[in-house]
Amino acid sequence: GCGMADEVLIYGRRVSLSRIGEGPPLVCLPGGPGFPGAHLGELGGVTRSRTLLRLDWRGAGDSEAPADGRHGVADYVADLAAVQDRLGLARMDLFGHSFGGIAAATYAAHHPERVARLVLDGTPDRLDDGRTPSGGAPGYFATWDDAAQGYLEGIMATLYSPAAEWFQANEFAACDLRPLLPQIQAPTFVLT
Repeated sequence: GCGMADEVLIYGRRVSLSRIGEGPPLVCLPGGPGFPGAHLGELGGVTRSRTLLRLDWRGAGDSEAPADGRHGVADYVADLAAVQDRLGLARMDLFGHSFGGIAAATYAAHHPERVARLVLDGTPDRLDDGRTPSGGAPGYFATWDDAAQGYLEGIMATLYSPAAEWFQANEFAACDLRPLLPQIQAPTFVLT
């Protein structure tokens, strides 16, 4: 099902989370930046044992865009800290997919006392490594066929493109998690 929507105000801006499933909360960060949390679905049935709190990034889904137009990793980390405070979670289990994993790992490195467990799904340790073949999204799929292309076109229609464009222009080339990884204290499960 669609679940319930929660809205929190941070810095005077509405941030939306969709709540789906039953059990202890798992805060979920989608890819992008610029994707809404709903595109994560039920994480393959995790909703049978966990309540997913799927965050809509700045400007994505039902969240308001920031007045300053910034979509940097540090901006998302600050948003996540404010959302965690508003939710009243002293420590949280955190899931990040792709870019969401970059934000989640950065958050866990900078706020180790606030993250109980961490899951990184399809999260690169750096974005512009000079070795990765260009080809973009087809690399996320085992088979690049009409079904995969149709799926990708569907989710790309939900992307808040100003977020992706800002990040690409301002932070993509310098995004490197490797110096932060030793600072992560939470038990971490990595899916590739």
